[in-house]
Amino acid sequence: MRKAMSRPERGVVALELFLAIGALFGGIGMLRDTSGRGLGFPDDLLAGTPFHSYLVPGITLLVLSGLLPAAVAVLTIRRRAIADYGHLAVAAALAGWIAGETYFIGLESWMQPFFFAYALAIGALGVQILRGSGRVRKATTASRPLRTSPS
Repeated sequence: MRKAMSRPERGVVALELFLAIGALFGGIGMLRDTSGRGLGFPDDLLAGTPFHSYLVPGITLLVLSGLLPAAVAVLTIRRRAIADYGHLAVAAALAGWIAGETYFIGLESWMQPFFFAYALAIGALGVQILRGSGRVRKATTASRPLRTSPS
């Protein structure tokens, strides 16, 4: 019999599935119209970036913020231990996406800080899940003896 998902696991699965659904629609939208006009993006939004169309950003969004969190959510539901680390990968991928986007185009939308905070929430839940699993212990000075070098 499978152990029921914990409250943090249920929360992170919900966050990851919501992220995945939005990113799948956004990524597919970028791939269907690589000019960005179909999604209402300004013509000059990619100016100053290494991208001439939304092809590469669309693929990146689709994979890192769509397929990755969906896969980790499914692995969590199926109770695979690797999912515990997958949550941290999802958080890092989302935070990296937002940081890169903000670096290249600047702060253009309320969605950028929102999704950066979203990444932090996924990461915090991932850490909580890892600590609860017993695979990672909280580092404290009391748990490690101090080593002194010979004089």
